[in-house]
Parts: sequence; C-alpha cells; structure tokens
Amino acid sequence: MSSLLVEWVKEPRTYSVLPSDNLVDGSLRANSSQLVGKVADVMFGKKSYSAKILQFGDACSLSLEADKLAELALKEENLANEGQKIKGRAKKKNGQAATADRLQNINFVLSYVDHSSQDEVENVLGSHQPSSSDAGILLESNIEEGSLLVDYEAKYRALKEKYKAKKARCKELRLENRNLLERSAANVEIYPGSGVYMNPEELASIKLLSMEPTILARNLFRRLFTLEEVSGQCLFGKKCNANKNVHSRPPVDAVRRNAIINYVLQEEGVAHDPPADYSVAEAKQYMKRKKYIQREVNKSLSAFMREEAKKGR
Repeated sequence: MSSLLVEWVKEPRTYSVLPSDNLVDGSLRANSSQLVGKVADVMFGKKSYSAKILQFGDACSLSLEADKLAELALKEENLANEGQKIKGRAKKKNGQAATADRLQNINFVLSYVDHSSQDEVENVLGSHQPSSSDAGILLESNIEEGSLLVDYEAKYRALKEKYKAKKARCKELRLENRNLLERSAANVEIYPGSGVYMNPEELASIKLLSMEPTILARNLFRRLFTLEEVSGQCLFGKKCNANKNVHSRPPVDAVRRNAIINYVLQEEGVAHDPPADYSVAEAKQYMKRKKYIQREVNKSLSAFMREEAKKGR
C-alpha cells in the first residue's frame, strides 16, 4: 500500500507517515501522487486534520525522510539558540561578530550533511569553503573559545558513512520483507530444503505449459530472476575454455539456480540417487539419464541468459 509523508498545518515542523487510504476525500486517493505540495484532510485516529502532503511513496523510505526532517527541525531550533549565545559573547569581545557568523555557517553545513546525499553534501561544502581571511579569524577564535570550533571535516566523513549505513539498512529491510512475503502460507517451497517459494497455482501453471524439461527450467528461471539481476552474469561463473584470458563473470544466485535445476530433475524422477533395489545396469541407466537431463538444462539456461542479454542491449 502506498503512503504519504505529511506536515500538520496546526503543528508546523511536525511530520507523520500515513497510508494513502487515510485521505478523507476518496476521489483524491487514485491521484494521491498529484497532491504533493497541497493541503488536504487526512484521518488520524478517529478525527480528520488538515495536513500538507510532502511526499508520496513506500512507508520505509518515507519514515527515513520523516526522521531526517524532524532532526533537521530540532537542529535548526538548537542552531537559533546557539546563535543567540554566540552573538551575546560577540558583544563582549571585540571582533567576535565575524567569528560567530563563520561558526554559524559551519553548523549549517554540519546540519545539512546529516540529512543529504553525498553529491548534495559536496555541492554545499563547495559553496561554504572558508577564505584565507576567514581561516585566520577561525584560528584566533579557536584559541580564544576553546571547544567552540568543531573539526567539521572529520564529522563530515563520519556522517557520510552514517548515511551509507542507513541506505544499506533500508535496502536490507526491503529484501527481508520480500523474503517474508515469498515464504507466506500461500506459497510452497518448489524443492524441499531450497528456501525458494512460489505461489502453488502459478507453479502448476508453469508446469502445465512446459512440455520439455528445458522449457520448464527456462520458464521457472524467467519467473525467479529479473533481467537486471542476471545482467553481466553467467550461470555458474566458470571460465571460457576457448579464451582462458577472459575473466569469468560472476554466477547468478546459487540458491534459486539450484532450486530450479533440482525441481526439474525431481519432475523427471531423477532428483536423487538410484533406488537401492535397482540392478547395476538399471542404476547405470538411471545416472546416465540424470546427467543427460542436467546437462541439457544447464545448456538451455546458459543460452537463455545470452539471449536475454542481447535483448537488453
């Protein structure tokens, strides 16, 4: 379900993330993405309130954005209070007014770094580089004021790492949510112990439409992998025997790949070792058939990946 990031009209600088279904006017729900920047009535609890729609998207990213805006509002309030204190000290000391302005600019950069991407941070830092005269003032201020001056370059690097960690965590949560959905009660494991799940009706439909083992493998591969996932990769990551100087491409996800191959072998009745009651000749014929099917499936999937790569160019 899509969500909205709103700022309450009666409580400025207060933000919330709500489902788009909370819009009071039902006619606006279908076009909720066009409400960005506008004021609308939304339900909060059992009552409706006026709120300004800031963004439209998924709840995970909007929650991170709401946290950033709330932290930015708090820092700006603290910055205003700190500015008053700096101005008070500047009146007592001759020549401190310029230093207070520079410190305020530094704090502005730090607060912006904490809520911006890497490119935005570099642009802002480029526009707030101190001049040589400013550097002299800052040096004198550092001697007189002690801990007033912050090592903003070190803090910038720390905040940049913090931003990367938050971004990676959000991506990890989305992947975890996707895995949980796949493992819901409505899905079945395509091969025992594989950890790969599909809708049983969809799996039965793919099986019904696939007359050959290679076709079944391709249809499952198309369902479980996207073109972006397999772009620039190969099935097993092996090197080319014809050109050994070329570096091997990375393999696709082994869990899903092996689940597809084992499922096809299972449907052909050769997923496991030969039964114990088979004679030597029968066991040999069984293993020969298993190796043949597996080899043909591997060849078909490799060819399929090459075909899809050409289409994506």
